[in-house]
Amino acid sequence: MPEVDVEILHETRSLCPVCLRRLDARYVRRGQSVLLERTCPEHGTFAVAVWHERTEGGVTPPRFNGWSRPKTPSYPREPRTPVRHGCPYDCGLCPAHAQHTCTGLVEVTLRCNMACPVCYAAAGGAVPDDPSPETVAFQLDSLRRASPGCNVQLSGGEPTVRDDLPALIRMARERGFGLLQVNSNGLRLGLEAGYARKLREAGLDSVYLQWDSPDLEGCLPLRGAVALPGGLDLLAVKRRAVEQCTDAGLGVVLVATVRALKHHGGCPKDQLGVPNVDYLKAGAANLARHVENMRGFGVPVCVAINAFPTDSAEEHECLRDICADLGVPCELATVFADGGKGGLELGKAVLSILQPETTLNFTYPDEAPLAEKVDAVAKKIYRAAAVSWSAPAKKALAEIEAMGYGKLPVCIAKTQYSFSDDATLLAAPEGFTMTVRDVRLSAGAGFVVVIMGSIMTMPGLPKKPAAENIDVDENGRITGLF
Repeated sequence: MPEVDVEILHETRSLCPVCLRRLDARYVRRGQSVLLERTCPEHGTFAVAVWHERTEGGVTPPRFNGWSRPKTPSYPREPRTPVRHGCPYDCGLCPAHAQHTCTGLVEVTLRCNMACPVCYAAAGGAVPDDPSPETVAFQLDSLRRASPGCNVQLSGGEPTVRDDLPALIRMARERGFGLLQVNSNGLRLGLEAGYARKLREAGLDSVYLQWDSPDLEGCLPLRGAVALPGGLDLLAVKRRAVEQCTDAGLGVVLVATVRALKHHGGCPKDQLGVPNVDYLKAGAANLARHVENMRGFGVPVCVAINAFPTDSAEEHECLRDICADLGVPCELATVFADGGKGGLELGKAVLSILQPETTLNFTYPDEAPLAEKVDAVAKKIYRAAAVSWSAPAKKALAEIEAMGYGKLPVCIAKTQYSFSDDATLLAAPEGFTMTVRDVRLSAGAGFVVVIMGSIMTMPGLPKKPAAENIDVDENGRITGLF
């Protein structure tokens, strides 16, 4: 293998991924990659790439060292545990924990309705029983005493597998926490009609919806192939989950990136990291269309600028001006670089727009025929001029209505890269024709899937297999596994 420059950046502590023993570790720059390396006396040396500094398309990302930010320690008011074993084993509520809790995470189950190849919660399989409501209440009371005024996220596993989740949400609401959130993969929210509304009525403010990638190719390494009713793919169900949450009156936060808007402004892919306000302004019509659609539903809207290290201050200011012209609040989110602190202003902006009651405007009435529902979404949301139906789609539609399912809502599966069913039509196109290729019934979930354009509903292999990034050096050190 070719020689590479090696530079030790700084020392830290980590764990053995096999036995969880605490180990001395270090961040090491090897060539154009930064790796976290540690050696377990029992299981050997492990290294994982945490940052890449290579130049691509004429764009050089910032150096890893540039992400470091000074922090002012803030300790729990009422520590719940003594310092026994040190971080990370006592992490959270011990006297040595030098960061105030902005959001407390309460695990309510280790069960899950998915079987992801990579699970960050060690969920599924043989797991212990769910904690009792009394145990959850004790955890909430402890959190309230230690960090009064913080937000709460109910997590797991997959919290929605608990049928008493609404009761747990009410329990947290009664204790006066600021913001209540559920961390979910979105399956039950997307597949079970009325479930999101049930959580909202119990007191839920928001859903932290896991969204790994804008396409199935990016989801596969983490989630694997998921068997879903009606041939739906995972992203279609997640989109349906967003619709269900909107229908339930939950506030909507649109997460915009400078890169995405520049893409819609015609910027070449290899130049997205190069500052260019003109491309950003050209792509702003896409954001304006999304804002207009959200307002049409009657829900409050806030725009979050999901900051990338390649963004320029001028581009951020330009996007703020665009949002000001649209009349919507806009805040920069730097949570990737700054942790919870980087989302404080966004959180304040979201809280400022929430309303006690929201009158939701629907795109079509329940009693409308399926074809009219599709036509309404295509014309009102996507701004199509017409909808064309293939012969197989017409036949499937007639069969579904003959079986008595003509009053179900529709879930449209199409490319995510455009308002149209053509991924090359960027920004905010109008006057195009959308083509319905197939129609599928998801009777148990309670909706009809309308497939438009060339979208695939079954997961496929990624263009670049993960194996291409895996390597072993002369010392037996493995890199690129994650």
